[in-house]
Amino acid sequence: MCNITTSPEYTGETKKCKCCGKDLPLTHFQKRGIGYRSVCNDCLKRESGATDKFKDFTSRELIDELKARGYEGQLTKKVVETIKL
Repeated sequence: MCNITTSPEYTGETKKCKCCGKDLPLTHFQKRGIGYRSVCNDCLKRESGATDKFKDFTSRELIDELKARGYEGQLTKKVVETIKL
């Protein structure tokens, strides 16, 4: 039987990242509610960079790829434009 704990692993002022497994100071984690996130800031940055690989594709190419993979439904695209006055 697997012993899985959901409580964060604190060791004094350090915490173990669930992604990379490193024991890091709490300053390397984002505060969330009464505790800290379980993934360190470096791993969060690495994960959020995954969307950069799609920046060279057009919306139509991405939609066609999703359809080819069997996705159905409605896709909502939000566009933020900055206009200098």
